[in-house]
Parts: sequence; structure tokens; C-alpha cells
Amino acid sequence: MRLETTETDEERGEDIKDVQYGNELTWYHKAFWIMYSITANVTLAIAAFYYGYFYFRENPDNRGVGLVSDLSKHAFATLFLLLETLISGIPVLFSQVIFPLIFTGSYMVFTVIFWLAEGKNHAGKKQIYEGITYGIIPAGYVVLGAFLFASTQLMSQLALWGIYKLRRRFCETSSG
Repeated sequence: MRLETTETDEERGEDIKDVQYGNELTWYHKAFWIMYSITANVTLAIAAFYYGYFYFRENPDNRGVGLVSDLSKHAFATLFLLLETLISGIPVLFSQVIFPLIFTGSYMVFTVIFWLAEGKNHAGKKQIYEGITYGIIPAGYVVLGAFLFASTQLMSQLALWGIYKLRRRFCETSSG
């Protein structure tokens, strides 16, 4: 049952149309919402980094079995994520960008710890991924990495928020 008030749901910061069981979410719905927010943002950011930097550098011919493998790495996950955001009832709020920022910030901290501890990857190289090496001046790479991750998280959240608003508008116009 809904209480009648003079202010709208969006003015209160609530999105009751997308929450099926009323105004309050249970703790496990909130946990899922946070995990979805992190996953959605990080998936878009990783796809942007992979296809913007690594893919064309490592695969100049873009043909054959390697193309299928590379598409299954990030393109399909990104496509399914965007479709899920478009057709699901999960609300997307811009303020949720804080959760992926915390996640990627902690990831950056652990890559620096890995580098300082002189860790090695499965091939015995002192790097986690090709391209994530801190070189001689690690502080510069950390600042650049933090800036890139933060800016891609903001762009990812804006894209997801735009898809969410598009879904809301479509649902409102089609329902009458």
C-alpha cells in the first residue's frame, strides 16, 4: 500500500515504480543492487580499456579463431549487461557510482602492493596484465591509472543511467 504525499518519488530520491515489493528493500536485495552496480560499471570500463588499448595492439589482423575468443572475453559480457540493464527492473542511480569507485580504487591499491612485493604472474613476469606495469616511476602510473579508472567509472555510470532513463520513459509511455 502506498502513502499519498505531495512530493514525487524522484524528489524523495526513491524509485518505487521499479521496486516491486514497496518502499523498503531487504538486505539481500540491497546487497545484490550494490554488486550489480559494481559489476555493470566495471564490465563497461574493462571492455572500454580492452578494446581501446589492448585488443588492437595485440591483434592487428582481427580475424580467425582469435576474434571469436576475444569477442567472448568482453564483448558478449558487455552486450548481455546492457540488455539486462535495459529489460530488468533494477534502478540505476548516479549516486551508486561510489561503489565501483571504491572497488576499482581498492583494486589499484592491491596492484601497487603486488608491484611493491615484487609479485610475479603465471608467466613469471613482474606484472599482473600486459600493460599494467609500473615501471621506474610508479607514482605517475598510479595517478594516471586512478584518473583513467575514475573517469571510465563516471562514464559507465552515465551510460547505465541513460539506459535506465530510456527504459523508464519507454515503460511510462507504453503503459498509458
